[in-house]
Amino acid sequence: MADQPQHRAASNEAMRNGLFARLSTGAKMLIILSVALLPLGMIAVFASRESAHVNRLRHEAEARAVATADASTIINAITPATLNLRQGIADLAASVTEYPVDRAQCRLRLQTILDENPILTAVAMFDKRGKAVCTSSKFAPVATYFPSEDTGFDVRLAPAEGLMTTTVAEPSRRHFGIAEFAAGTIAEQLSFRNLDPRPGVVLRQGNRSITLQTELTNNPLDRIVPVTVPMASGQLGLELRMPASPLSTVDVLLVLLPILMWAAGGIIGWIVVDRLLLRPLVQMQRAISSFSSGETPLALPSLKTPAKEIHELGESFLRATESLTAHEKELAEGLANQKRLTREVHHRVKNNLQVVSSLINLHARGAADHAVIEAYASIQRRVDALAVVHRNHYAELEEHQGVALRALIGEIASNLRASATQDAMRTTITLNVMSASATQDTAVPIAFLITEIIELVMVCGPKSNIAIGLSPLPENPERAQLSIQSPSLATSECMNGPTAERFRRIVTGLARQLRAPLEHDLALGRYAIDIRIIRP
Repeated sequence: MADQPQHRAASNEAMRNGLFARLSTGAKMLIILSVALLPLGMIAVFASRESAHVNRLRHEAEARAVATADASTIINAITPATLNLRQGIADLAASVTEYPVDRAQCRLRLQTILDENPILTAVAMFDKRGKAVCTSSKFAPVATYFPSEDTGFDVRLAPAEGLMTTTVAEPSRRHFGIAEFAAGTIAEQLSFRNLDPRPGVVLRQGNRSITLQTELTNNPLDRIVPVTVPMASGQLGLELRMPASPLSTVDVLLVLLPILMWAAGGIIGWIVVDRLLLRPLVQMQRAISSFSSGETPLALPSLKTPAKEIHELGESFLRATESLTAHEKELAEGLANQKRLTREVHHRVKNNLQVVSSLINLHARGAADHAVIEAYASIQRRVDALAVVHRNHYAELEEHQGVALRALIGEIASNLRASATQDAMRTTITLNVMSASATQDTAVPIAFLITEIIELVMVCGPKSNIAIGLSPLPENPERAQLSIQSPSLATSECMNGPTAERFRRIVTGLARQLRAPLEHDLALGRYAIDIRIIRP
């Protein structure tokens, strides 16, 4: 019982070791690299995210501080000028005893306010109904309204004119004034307008905005950090668009660290795979490609790799090539034996047919009746035709090209002329046969078909000319047309003689063996049939 836990632990350890050992080298390498690089990659990614977050918060804080300071600067610049306008309007209203106010005196007072406050572009004085009392020379027409009592002065934006206006009422609230500030004049109050990179500054009021300065940076990777702070008691908002580098040098290093680690892992992995797997496999491939079965045994190079699978693969190739070589050797010996047996069979069949032909010739010499002699001769011609097929097939057996049709047809024609009767000795046979071969199953019906037709011509028209042709079919390169033409095949004596019916049955049966229709052109005296051939 005490040994049971130890035995179970040993079994589990053996299973783990066995499972890992059965994995391929590529799988092992992938597991090792993944496990090794995963903690470092997670730490680097987490550090990069935190650093980028802290960097973004720092940029926002800096931008907010700058925006708050400049908002105060702008308010501090326009407040004295606006208060001077209120005091000037109040003094002017108090000095007036009769209405309407003297416009010349009013303009003079407004010009004094402009001279004392260079930040102002133009000023104007209005009565409480919004009617202009007097305006400075460059005053742009803007919307007029009586200011509220809650704020010291009202601030409005006029984007069309590129102006910021302040509206202020004098203490008696019988008159109010409007001060206009140009965007360029206000932008001059900014303390950071010459910074590099240059931040953008936008005054916003609802859906109205005036751009005091456009951001400009030389780094295309900079991102814009927008910060908006209220100004003028919340009447306006100052938006600061600060270009900031998204990552510091440390951030860049932290971001690149995972990439560098994975790149290093990939390079190391490639080197390992190249040394342990790819190069040995390429060497093995070259050895196998140069291996010629049956000539020399497979010579594998010395595989300098610790990968067990590569060595086992090489041994498997060696065993497979040895088995393949032995099997091919057995097949070659069997094929040689088969060739010898087939050659011997054809040789014996040819000899037997020659014996039969000789016996028929002996019997023909002993016959007295001319019809019997002709019958023996007809039988001998068919036996000779079959012997010619076997002899030609035996000759072409080494090249596995089948029976040469040109030699076959020529020899049959010569044998038929040699065995012709005295009357048919003057029959001429011309050949126009293409170079092609046929299988024995095709050659035998062809030999009999030629023998039957030529014998019919020799009997019906002993002095006729016979043309035998074999021409290719353009539409089908695997077939050719065999034709036999003679004037005797166009005469009624030949085609309607006593043996015509038997002749037709024989040639029709031969055509069926060739699996093609036998065409007969009575006008030309021509028989034609398509046969399957073997191109050289």
